[in-house]
Amino acid sequence: MGSVWLAVRCGFDDAAQALVDKVPAERVVIKRSFVELVRRGEDKSGRSVREDPLHEVRVLKYLTGKHPSIAGLLGAYTDARTPAHGLAPEDREMFVVLEFCSGGDLFDHITATEGREENRFSNDKVLRLFTDMCSAVIAMHGWGIIHRDLSPENILLDDHGQAKVCDPGQAVDKWANGPGPLPRDKDILG
Repeated sequence: MGSVWLAVRCGFDDAAQALVDKVPAERVVIKRSFVELVRRGEDKSGRSVREDPLHEVRVLKYLTGKHPSIAGLLGAYTDARTPAHGLAPEDREMFVVLEFCSGGDLFDHITATEGREENRFSNDKVLRLFTDMCSAVIAMHGWGIIHRDLSPENILLDDHGQAKVCDPGQAVDKWANGPGPLPRDKDILG
């Protein structure tokens, strides 16, 4: 979906500071993309993928706060530049502010411990993580949302070691062809 940054409150330029000031968290993750970016292609396994930043924000807005094992959206904003500034609408940037999970992603933990018994998760820890992930997925399915991109890179660990499902950019919902619970475009950007 574009570039991803960790933002910590300290000496931003005015535009970035204004963005970070809109959320109460001390540390956040900011994903930057373009409002009209819709990319089609294939992932590493050859599956067809479609990247639509507004769709990801729609799904995140619907899911945020509904389950403790789903990483939350703190805000989504577009830059103030308009076509009057010489930018086409599709060139406007979008900033998605997300909950920061200090434990990193599950993939990094798996690769860091590969071949080293002493650094592996205990059986109890694996069971807790698996339970967190299954609970989030079951809840999402109950709300009619199918993630479609669950992978170790899309499972984050928070400060307390709880697993959090993130990055629902490939998600589909059972209301895809009609009215459903996902917010409309005009309701998702701050």
